[in-house]
Amino acid sequence: MQNLDTETILLIVSILIFTSAAAVSDLRSRRIPNWMTMPVLLLGFVYQATFHGWAGILDGLQGIGIGAGPLLLMWLIGSGGGGDVKLMGALNVWLGFRLSMLVLVCSIFCVLLGSSIMWLWSVFQKPSRLKKLMRPGTSATPRKRVPVSKMTVEQRKERRLMPFAIPVGVATWMVVFWKFLIF
Repeated sequence: MQNLDTETILLIVSILIFTSAAAVSDLRSRRIPNWMTMPVLLLGFVYQATFHGWAGILDGLQGIGIGAGPLLLMWLIGSGGGGDVKLMGALNVWLGFRLSMLVLVCSIFCVLLGSSIMWLWSVFQKPSRLKKLMRPGTSATPRKRVPVSKMTVEQRKERRLMPFAIPVGVATWMVVFWKFLIF
């Protein structure tokens, strides 16, 4: 375990509070409000400037690019939420490029694992879904498909299996504990 200095303690406490609050908000309302993300984004730049100067600010910008960039593209094509982009942007200013890359990879793993568990749970809750899926030419939830571009915000929220802030929070905590508290 490393010696925790003021910079590291501030980083750990700030991002753990932020990711926890974002996960609760996303779970309850399927929204991550601007009033939560924008101050954290700005404080992330203050943190980087205070402890690392211009190099830290550039590292924070690179963190935004690697963490929020892919989610911005998903949001632009209609398959992700704007709050998810802002969540990753605000978080990744604090983390910088390298830790943002780890959080992104771990988040994807957590989404795949969580979605698989939720899907399996739904199959065990209603075994008839699995029987319908096994028959050729049928689907478990027959309904008219609406293109993502024509969906309302509410329809997009219902479409998502899990709020993205939860796997992001779990991934962030994993990376933080691995980086700062274990090694």
